[in-house]
Amino acid sequence: MVETALRIRFALNRGLAIVVTGYTEGDVIRHSEIFTPLRALDLRVGRVITVLEEMGIFLDDKEPFFEQWLVERLEGIAPGIAAETDRWTRVLRDGGPRSLPRQRATVRLYLNRARPALLTWSNRYDHLREVTREDVRAHEKTLHGHHRMDELVALRSLFAWAKRSGLIFRNPTSRIKVGQIEYSVLQPLAPDQIGRSVAAATTPATRLVLALAAVHADRVAQIATVMLDDIDIGNRRLTIAGRVRPLDDLTLKLLLDWLDTGASAGRTQPTSTC
Repeated sequence: MVETALRIRFALNRGLAIVVTGYTEGDVIRHSEIFTPLRALDLRVGRVITVLEEMGIFLDDKEPFFEQWLVERLEGIAPGIAAETDRWTRVLRDGGPRSLPRQRATVRLYLNRARPALLTWSNRYDHLREVTREDVRAHEKTLHGHHRMDELVALRSLFAWAKRSGLIFRNPTSRIKVGQIEYSVLQPLAPDQIGRSVAAATTPATRLVLALAAVHADRVAQIATVMLDDIDIGNRRLTIAGRVRPLDDLTLKLLLDWLDTGASAGRTQPTSTC
């Protein structure tokens, strides 16, 4: 502990000796002046700053993270488009006369999603007003799924703001529908997949749940609501989520195994399969 304290004191004194070299009364020591040399020597900047603040000679002129991030994100975009996008991003963050401020994560997402299209258009345009509906359509065709939805939402926001601000005459994204992502329908597993999966299950209950999910493509929430009254062994029928379906050989066998296990454990009146 003592050794650690001595090392901290030594490093702090070394850092202070570096940053106050050439200091004269009335001067201020800026963050931008000391950060790089101290970090190059692997010295803790925070401790040195604390002492300088106590002395009243420190000026925090470091650029906020948002400003640095914004400069990086706009790099490579045509100056005119970049300036307009800069204004839009700040309105997203701070809000405006007819808009509420967005969360920081949303601001980052919007600009990150709009950036690929802006970089492409920067190869031939200088301002947003030059972008046409055909340009948006052409870019849209290169996108799929979530990427298409996210980029269109961001671009619609950008051009809607530009239209309200009088930067463009027509909104090239108007009447271009974002749409919804179509999720694939759950499908039963193939017989060989079911066999391997059932063999991997270790208890009758897990094997039964696995069969209901794999063979009948039932969801967990639906399986959890199955009652004994929903099972008609005599007629080999099973009712799940209001839908009656036939009991296949595998599911019937696993169901009987589970019932036998429950009976042997004294659970003669189970109320659910889960």
